[in-house]
Order: sequence, then structure tokens, then C-alpha cells
Amino acid sequence: MTARADLVGRRFGRLEVVEFARSVGGRAFWLAQCDCGVRKVVRSLDLTRARGTRSCGCLRAELAPVANREWLGSDPCFVCGDAACVVLPRKLTVEGFWSRIDVRAPHSCWPWAVGARHPFGYGVVLGQRARVRIHEGAHRIAWSIATRRHVPEGLHVLHRCDNPPCCNPAHLYVGTASDNVRDCVARGRRNPARKGGWPRSAGRAALEGAS
Repeated sequence: MTARADLVGRRFGRLEVVEFARSVGGRAFWLAQCDCGVRKVVRSLDLTRARGTRSCGCLRAELAPVANREWLGSDPCFVCGDAACVVLPRKLTVEGFWSRIDVRAPHSCWPWAVGARHPFGYGVVLGQRARVRIHEGAHRIAWSIATRRHVPEGLHVLHRCDNPPCCNPAHLYVGTASDNVRDCVARGRRNPARKGGWPRSAGRAALEGAS
């Protein structure tokens, strides 16, 4: 068995390794502290490889808007109007987005019709901003267009209709991860007695940013 390299005390960009965290499947994970004060657990490979993890995420947050302004010029986000926004793909317009959706009666589901789909059925918009590839849920974009706001950090866009491809804003609402799980249980998509388990027929419904 190969000896594990000791990374304690070493710096990788803004991160300084504090202590060994755990080993999972033969892979070592380390607790590192960022210069901004945030601590995060990072895999050894992600620290030591070229162009690996170099901050808790604050570095990217600082650099992306600058890079976006230099690269995009006047290409404002259609939701917030900020040319430096890195939430939604560039050159994505409201008209172009809705052209990919089968818009029906106001109270009916509006399924994602043209474009990529997640294995669980959610529409996916692919693109990039500031040379960063973006994979955003179509239902999340639909909610943002309707409310003129980006989805608050840490929250999910949930479906009242329990239909993953649906992008009708009237069927969408923002909730927490706990709300997401409660919906799954109430609608029979998760067995509360099955520890950590998801029914095979439904998949993992509490997917990040989707429900």
C-alpha cells in the first residue's frame, strides 16, 4: 500500500492544509483553511494537481466578473442586467429560451422540448460565461425570468406539478433542501423508512437545484 503524503502545513494558492480529514476508497481528504477564513475539505489530488483547487471558491468569485467584463464587453444577463454576471450562459435570450419550451395553456405543464435533459428528466441549458462552462436547469431559468431574480444561493426551484421537464413559472417555487425532501416523501418518490435510499424508479429527486 502506497504511503500517504503528509500535506499538513503546505499551501496551495490561498489554501493551507490544517489536518488530515478522512480516507474514502483509498483517496485522502484534507481539511484546509482559506485566507478568507473559510475551511473546506479537499481531496489530495485536487490540491496537488496542476490547476487544482486553490481557494474555498472566493478566488473564482473575485476573478470571474473581471474576466467576464473583459471577454464579453456589453453582453448583459437578461435576468439581472449585469454584464459581469456569471450565472447564466452568454447570448441566451428570453425569446431563445422560450422557443425551446412547449408553451401550452396557462395552468398546464410546459415541458422542455428542445435541448439537453438530465437523466431524471429536467431540462438543461448548456453554455458558458467567462470561459466557464455552465449547466443550468431550464426550470431554474424559467423561474428567474418570471421573477427577474436569480435563484438565491442554497435554495432549490421545486415543482408543484411534480413533473421534472415542466418550465411553467406558475408550477415553480423556491424552497430549501428540506422542503425538497418533504415533497419527495409526500409524493411517494422517497421511502422515509429506507435509510438514505431513493426508489430506483424515481432516482435521486433531491438533485442539486432541481426538484
